[in-house]
Amino acid sequence: MRRTVLVADIVDGCSFRIGSGQTVVLDGVMPCDLLSFAGRRARERLEELLLHRHVQMEDSDTDVQGRIMAKVWADGEEINTLMAKFQPTLPRRPEPSTEEPPESKRVEIPVDESLFKDQGTGLWPRSPGGKR
Repeated sequence: MRRTVLVADIVDGCSFRIGSGQTVVLDGVMPCDLLSFAGRRARERLEELLLHRHVQMEDSDTDVQGRIMAKVWADGEEINTLMAKFQPTLPRRPEPSTEEPPESKRVEIPVDESLFKDQGTGLWPRSPGGKR
């Protein structure tokens, strides 16, 4: 059920405080670091859209910090979708290769296992009492 609230303060690019003092987080929007350009820009944009305005919100849940997770609308525009464009994008991990590396890229490092055996480390721990 939608309700109308007054936005009293902007916290970051995905959350704000309403008149009652409760913090509301835009459901489905991940914040950018406030120290980054994108984070500062997202906060500024949310401020332009919502600060000191009456908006409509629909609560969906509360998070572990007790903040309200909600979908928010201002002038009929869904703010969650609009602010999602400020979400940080994580670089994709390259797909693991199943091909063997070429011979020129292989490096074999010789290991003298006797060093580890003598020290009782690695796969050859010393037995209790220091004996093997």
